[in-house]
Amino acid sequence: MKRIAVVLGIMFAIGAYSFADTNADNLVSYMETTYKQVAEGISTPLAPTMTIYNSAGSVYTADTRDFLGIKIGVGIGVVMPSSFISMLSGVTQNYVPTDAQNNTNASIFSSVAQAAAMVPMPYDMIYLKIGMIKLPLIPQFDVGIRLGFLPDVGSLFAASLPTGVVAKTGGFHIGGEARAKIIDAGVFQIGLNLAVDFDNGGLEYSASMEEPINVPVPGGFTQTITSKYTTGINFGWMGTSIGGKLIAALNIPVFSLYAGVGINFNIGSVTTTMYTKGEMVVVTDSEFFRVEGVSTIPYYFTEIRAIAGFQLLIINAAIEYSINTGAISIVLHPLTLTF
Repeated sequence: MKRIAVVLGIMFAIGAYSFADTNADNLVSYMETTYKQVAEGISTPLAPTMTIYNSAGSVYTADTRDFLGIKIGVGIGVVMPSSFISMLSGVTQNYVPTDAQNNTNASIFSSVAQAAAMVPMPYDMIYLKIGMIKLPLIPQFDVGIRLGFLPDVGSLFAASLPTGVVAKTGGFHIGGEARAKIIDAGVFQIGLNLAVDFDNGGLEYSASMEEPINVPVPGGFTQTITSKYTTGINFGWMGTSIGGKLIAALNIPVFSLYAGVGINFNIGSVTTTMYTKGEMVVVTDSEFFRVEGVSTIPYYFTEIRAIAGFQLLIINAAIEYSINTGAISIVLHPLTLTF
């Protein structure tokens, strides 16, 4: 990557003297195509992962709170991509874009795409549910809100990163939910959950360098150019999910076992940008440049999910499986309090 960026800088510098304009244009075009293919190799396998991530963790047992009853809790979770599960079973998948197969940098696509495809995505949350007044002809229901925040964990490891390397993370989630108990037969209950979720965030990794470059100029001389450049990958997601889940639960004192099915409608996408940007300083003049490749892949619009979980005292855990994408969400609420 360093060699490519340096060559790019040289071409831009030489272009300032009206030499190698065609070569510079060809190189820039080649790099833009290569970067776009690398970005596509990242976005393609992560789109199904982020589809379920957009609303993961909103699964709870079929019980509801009575009027002014309160349930609060905190939770953590992770979405395991289908390719990660395949890797555990010894099955490999190829996410390299078809048009990148003949590229001389094909190994870049293979390694980057396979690595991105197996990245588990963590999340956290805090939620609050409040019971509503019982209305005629309407089952007992409660409403709730759920908040999540993905901190900048890159800053926690900044001191251990090499000089010039920057890693950033960040994300925000907000969701609303209404739950109704449609069948209450003592220890056996069936509930209907309706939820709306919005989630967005991003990850970025970049490396910056600065070094002098000696470039030949007319007259048999050389000109020292200071090359400052940054090469990085930025991955972001944003979307909204509307979902309904039908949950059957077996509730006995201090223990609840539940399972169900659901459908989600998702609108959103993931976008990956691979870029090189920098500055070439010739004496006192500067030449700025930026080359990038961008790939945007939409979420799965319709998604069927299977759900199973349990609650023991104040501990709640659940697994949510996306039949369409093969991704799995695992969530643990170590603290669930009801009043």
